[in-house]
Amino acid sequence: MNQYQELLQKIAAGNSTPEERASLREWLQTLSESAYQQILVEYGDLLVQQNVTEPYNAALLKKINEQITIAEQVHPSTPIYRRLWFRYSAAASLLAALLLCWFLFKPAKTPVYSAIQPGGNKAILTLGSGQQIVLNNAENGVLGQQGASQIIKIDSGLLSYQVAGATSEVQYNTITTPRGGQFQVILPDGSRVWLNAASSLRFPTVFAGHERTVDLTGEAYFEIAQQPEMPFTVAINHIKVAVLGTSFNIMAYTEEKKISTTLVTGAVKVSNGDNQVTITPGQEAILDEGSTQFKTNNANIAATTAWKDGKFLFDETDIYSIMRQVARWYDVDIRYEGDLTGITLTGGISRQQYISQLLEILQATGNVKFKLKDKQITVTAAHK
Repeated sequence: MNQYQELLQKIAAGNSTPEERASLREWLQTLSESAYQQILVEYGDLLVQQNVTEPYNAALLKKINEQITIAEQVHPSTPIYRRLWFRYSAAASLLAALLLCWFLFKPAKTPVYSAIQPGGNKAILTLGSGQQIVLNNAENGVLGQQGASQIIKIDSGLLSYQVAGATSEVQYNTITTPRGGQFQVILPDGSRVWLNAASSLRFPTVFAGHERTVDLTGEAYFEIAQQPEMPFTVAINHIKVAVLGTSFNIMAYTEEKKISTTLVTGAVKVSNGDNQVTITPGQEAILDEGSTQFKTNNANIAATTAWKDGKFLFDETDIYSIMRQVARWYDVDIRYEGDLTGITLTGGISRQQYISQLLEILQATGNVKFKLKDKQITVTAAHK
């Protein structure tokens, strides 16, 4: 592997330095068109392997391509490594060229808001006695005993309840994530729950009786251990999601003005008093604020569950919804100037990137602009 292939790997992984990008930029300008095209193919392969910057879908590529075309018409002297974008018909080549040139030829000055880091594994565990344990500060190992269950921190982002014996004592614990936090917990029955930022889960330290019930606020992804004789129920205020063995996502942030349940595998029944609906894999049930009736739609599973896998993935998502996700994960405040109704964006990026990288990608669509002071982002519509 030569030094330039190593640089391509670093750029694809998002950890190259300005000096390294300058070196590669100088080298690229010496290449023939065929050699440059081969570099794009190699870079596209690296993006797939690294899985750091999510491939943009055709809609976003079309928008960016249109902007570049306009710029090419206005500035016909654009260097050949920019003009080459329009010579490749394959979307993968366009994507590779777009992202490679984005990293190499963007302004060297780092935006002032780049220091705002992404969220991470942070949560507080509240025991039945009211004692609180800051999980991100706690050492791995046994944290305590709650009835028959041992509480064990397995690693930096995973908590496990292991039942050591029978008991009639049932206590309730609550795990709470702040804005900019996430955590996983393995419940006493073996079910696994991923908690998104600004969320909480209340659950018993031992499941007893004929059903398993937990209470949720915010957003969580569930993988439920199968126990047909003891159905599993998630309660969100007046909403109940009843399951047997299945995996699903529930989003119930109050600021979203709706509660949505998205089913990945199995089957769930969602109820609101006497109103109920059963959904199948690939569907979502939505209850809008102020409504008593559920709406069922085909869901974009990848976009809905991307947060669990450490990604942002937007599919014609309205800008207000996007910025609420940004606010929860980066712990920033959002304000808007003007009416941004109707602005939707498509694309994706790792949730481990600095906020500057996410905002640059969103701004590159030409639909919105961002300004940041302290930890407040101001969003405006871009002038066409």
